[in-house]
Amino acid sequence: MGRSIGDVRREQVNLYSTKDNTYGDFSIGTHVKIICPSQDHYFFYGETGKVIRNKGEYLSIIVEFDKPRHFKNGYIQTEFNFNPEDLTIWNAETKVMEKEENRLKKLGKEERAKEEEQSNRSERFEIMDL
Repeated sequence: MGRSIGDVRREQVNLYSTKDNTYGDFSIGTHVKIICPSQDHYFFYGETGKVIRNKGEYLSIIVEFDKPRHFKNGYIQTEFNFNPEDLTIWNAETKVMEKEENRLKKLGKEERAKEEEQSNRSERFEIMDL
């Protein structure tokens, strides 16, 4: 059985730990990555951009895309509105996370499961070392 958009969203929120994000985390000028696969009937594929407005209410974080989105009908979208959990601050740490996520996507199911098991095992031993 395949994954739903909701499944992908939950995976991204867990991966980037954005569940507890607040409007205050995204001041004007903050460079962000869009982690939600869909918002308000638009689909997103990990685009990056800069916060240009934040009113602190539902869907009020306006992000201007680094690369405008071009649609087949000629429409060019340069910005869109999001909630805090839809975004992660785009920095060196999140770039490494994205690179690892892309690497895991390229692996087969069995290889990916082994990698994730090894990662979980490593975290457990790190905790034990404390």
